[in-house]
Amino acid sequence: MDQYAYMLLVLALAVVWAIIAAVRRDMLRKMVKMSAYGLALGAIAETWYGKDYWQPPTLLGDTLIVPEDLLFGFTITGISATIYYAVFRKQSVAGEVRRRPFFFALFIIGLSSMHVLCSVFHFNSLLVSTALFVIFTVVSVRLRTDLLLPALKSGLLSVAVVIPIYIVIFDIICGDFWSRYWLLADTPWGITLLGNIPATELWWYFTWGCLVGIGDEFSSGTKIMPVR
Repeated sequence: MDQYAYMLLVLALAVVWAIIAAVRRDMLRKMVKMSAYGLALGAIAETWYGKDYWQPPTLLGDTLIVPEDLLFGFTITGISATIYYAVFRKQSVAGEVRRRPFFFALFIIGLSSMHVLCSVFHFNSLLVSTALFVIFTVVSVRLRTDLLLPALKSGLLSVAVVIPIYIVIFDIICGDFWSRYWLLADTPWGITLLGNIPATELWWYFTWGCLVGIGDEFSSGTKIMPVR
């Protein structure tokens, strides 16, 4: 059953993605755009995560391109980018400074840092990436203080979405999944919460949700306002 766990996670996230898209059809374009970015980033990130963080079995086995990685990046990024809007009935409107070149520079810095710290100095990729998410979120919020609460709420909502999914899949269906495929299980970072949910997983969702939840607004120079 373990080989289906990752795909079950992806399918559950796809359901959440579809619900948000149905509730906020006006945000579908933004959702698809951010999800497309996430699809590409999912493939890139797993080149590091698969070496030192986890090695889950997949439906197609050990292949160059893992569909679960692509679909995970697609769904979770679209969810994190729009869930705050769906829950709190918000919309984006123009009115702030556009910072696309600056945000792109952060992206390049992030990839470069991952390569140096993980591939050269062999720091754990999950810990490095979440630290980068925090740093980039802090930088964004320092320049746009109005994005602080949306960032935090997006992070918390992202965590709230995955907790019941993780409980069902990894506590009930595949109860020993993390002890088998999580490479931090027997290290000081191998802390689990709410049964078998790794604390590092929840931290990743929170930090990623914070960054993605405000990334487009920061880059495109839009403000978050109540829906009228």
